[in-house]
Formats: sequence, C-alpha cells, structure tokens
Amino acid sequence: MKKTYGYYVGPFHAMAGCSFAILLGLTSSAFSLNNIWTGIFLGLTSILVLIAFFLYGRKARAKSNKQYSFISREDGFELYLMQLVSCLIKVDIRTEKSELIYIQEALSKHFDSKKVNQLMNQLKVNLDKKIDHKGGCHYVAANFNLPSKVQLIHLLIGVVTADGFLSHKEYDLIKEMARRMRIPHSTFHSILSMFRFRREGEEQKKRQFKSRTKTSLNQAYSILGVKPSVSDKMVKKAYRKLAILHHPDKVIHLGEDLQKASKEKFQIIQEAYEIIKNSRGMT
Repeated sequence: MKKTYGYYVGPFHAMAGCSFAILLGLTSSAFSLNNIWTGIFLGLTSILVLIAFFLYGRKARAKSNKQYSFISREDGFELYLMQLVSCLIKVDIRTEKSELIYIQEALSKHFDSKKVNQLMNQLKVNLDKKIDHKGGCHYVAANFNLPSKVQLIHLLIGVVTADGFLSHKEYDLIKEMARRMRIPHSTFHSILSMFRFRREGEEQKKRQFKSRTKTSLNQAYSILGVKPSVSDKMVKKAYRKLAILHHPDKVIHLGEDLQKASKEKFQIIQEAYEIIKNSRGMT
C-alpha cells in the first residue's frame, strides 16, 4: 500500500474508484433513458461504494498512525527508554554513583555527549518518581512496531548489564518487560545472548565494565536461537529471520543514533552466523 500526500492508494482503492466512476456513468445513462428505478438503484450503489472507500481509507490511516505514532518525535522512544531504565535500577536498589557511571558509559556507545547528558538528567528525575513499568510497557506494546520494541529491549539489556552483572531481580523484571511489550520469548533470549555478563549466583569475579569480546560458538547458536544439533538449512532459516527483524532500515524512523545502534546489533548477528558457518564448513 502506497502513501501519497496523506492518502493511501492500494488495489482496493483503485478498484473502488473505478467502480464508483462506472456506476456513476451507468446512473446518468439510466436517468437519461427514463429508467428511474434502475437509476435510483445504481445511484444508491455508488453512494455505498463511496462510503466503503472512505471507511477503508480511514482505517488504513489509523493503522499506520498507530504503528508510527512516534515517527516525528523520536524523543518518545527515549522517554520510555529512560523510564524503564529507572525501574530496572530501583528494583535492585543499586543507585550508587558507580552504577550511574556504568549506565552513562553504555549510553555513550549509542548517543552523542549532549544527548547522553539529557538522558542522564532525565534518569535522575525518574529515580525520584514512582514510575509504573507496566503502564509504560503496555504503551510500547500498543504503539511501537516490533523492530522498535526489539531495539528498545536491546538498549535496556545493554544498560542494565553495563557493569558486567545481572541480578535475579533485574533479570526477572526485564524478562517481564519484554513479555508485556509482546516481544517473543525466543527473540528476548536471542538479544540477551548478545551481551557478556555474570549472572547472580555464578562464580564471583571482579565487577568491571568490559566491552564485548569475540563471540563463542555456543553464544553464536544462542544468538541465532537454535541448537547445535539443527541442520544447516535451519541455521540459514534462523539467520534470515533475524536479519529481517533486526535490519537497521526497520528503525530508520527512530533517528540516526538508534539506527547506528541497530547496525551494531545487526553486525553481531552476522558475526554469529559466520562463526557457525565456518565451524560447519557451510557455503
């Protein structure tokens, strides 16, 4: 369906327009031949076709506006990002200065310094508020398309694991957020596999911020969401599915910074696929 100057032009619209023109012509001919009842019937049919055309066009516009209601205000995406980040921070009551430094470093990977300062100021304001993550997640679920929701949960995981550690409470909350946003369970775990961090309960290590290192084979399979025992055909199918979902062009409406973040995520998926291909000798 193609959008032109605010109106949607598709096969249905073209057919409805042609039908209306034909019926209008037949109505005029019927009246000119003094066939009044036929003219009235065709005239009423023309009006019904016109009404159907109008209602369908309004429904199509409403659907598009719902999917891209934030297309001209990418700050809406950032608003919900920082609201949900504050909820993740408060769930573990770990708001000391060092935690905020980790978060600032994570945001600096995707935004310029001016934007990072704005986001951090917003975060500090949010930490003093009582924010219901359920309402925010439900809004995201209803108004964001899937690639945008995926990008949001990717950034949330990146921020909350920026210190190299993920507590049980943080994991449970971010998993709940993904569910409330209607992000598929397999997609959530695929994104989670893109990051390196220590889960609570694992062997204690010195907590420090580390950039992502080379992806392991097991991690590559987790990113693609398949088991090592699957066929080459299934590996290719899983990769193509992820490539379509995570392609940077899917979030072009969110602005250059977030599109750049999406490209980095897309590169991780490509790297995982190449690792599996090389290990299997796939062509």
